[in-house]
Amino acid sequence: MEKLRSIIAALGVAAALAGCVFSQNEYIENADFSLALPAFDKAAKPLALGVFQNLSGSDTRYLCRRGDGRMARHEYLRWMMSPELLLQRCMYGAFSVDPYGAESMPRIGCLVYRFEFDEAAAAAKFSAEFFVERGGKREVIRVDESEPLKGELTGASGAAAMSVCVNRGFAKLRGALKK
Repeated sequence: MEKLRSIIAALGVAAALAGCVFSQNEYIENADFSLALPAFDKAAKPLALGVFQNLSGSDTRYLCRRGDGRMARHEYLRWMMSPELLLQRCMYGAFSVDPYGAESMPRIGCLVYRFEFDEAAAAAKFSAEFFVERGGKREVIRVDESEPLKGELTGASGAAAMSVCVNRGFAKLRGALKK
């Protein structure tokens, strides 16, 4: 009888351990991603940066719009910085930015509305307004871009698609600055 109890106890422990081993989730390493720096416009005149604000709801974690409209932050995929800081960093890469900005220079501000991934559309979504202040006048450039993801949402596919959206937005801004 004692031997039977030992065997049953050993089988119970083995079953519990097997359940733990087989039910483990795949390990996913946290990773930080950034936007690809756009090509530098050598012909661009110097400009200054104004205020960049983020109203998108996105922070440093990827923000995903679920099929039912619910918003969720990704557990493992993160941006290196918040969206408004990523955009400012890209401005330094794409334009001739003077950090001290003389009064005569155009001053660029930005209000970010969307910086997210739409699961139903399998796409990155970027919406913002760039404010160009020069010569006492203010012009608003509205940007609303979408880029399909290549495959499922991963850190690299998300960063690549969002980079395309931001680069298209910067192209519109460049066009407005040349006027």
